[in-house]
Amino acid sequence: MKVEFGKAIEIYGLSIIHLNCTSLVKHFDELKDFLINNNSNNKVDVIALSETWLMPSKHELSDFVLDKYSLNTSSRNSQTGGGFAIYVNNGFNQKVMCNISKVIEYFMQFILIGIAVKIDRFELVVCLNSSVKQ
Repeated sequence: MKVEFGKAIEIYGLSIIHLNCTSLVKHFDELKDFLINNNSNNKVDVIALSETWLMPSKHELSDFVLDKYSLNTSSRNSQTGGGFAIYVNNGFNQKVMCNISKVIEYFMQFILIGIAVKIDRFELVVCLNSSVKQ
């Protein structure tokens, strides 16, 4: 099954695209192809992916690096599913402000990244509310 990428939206001078990728492992090549074919001018500043299904015990993050982007992730350790990846264009100053997936993993998972845009600061939040699996 091929994933469909939406159109990037513009917020505070950032071009952002989101995709529920349902396994980054399965769809990483499609993501790279999309960027090669549709991002020749580095128009997409932030790529937010949900449901990456990455697990630190099974996957090396270095396998998911994209040229010209830094990778920030939040992954579940004890159950399948969930997870976020946020790629930010290296042209922006950025800092992970909070990543608490390991603290409250059974209730919610989120990562907060501060991105400097001109003289303002834009904070991007990706959040997932999940139910407890027993």
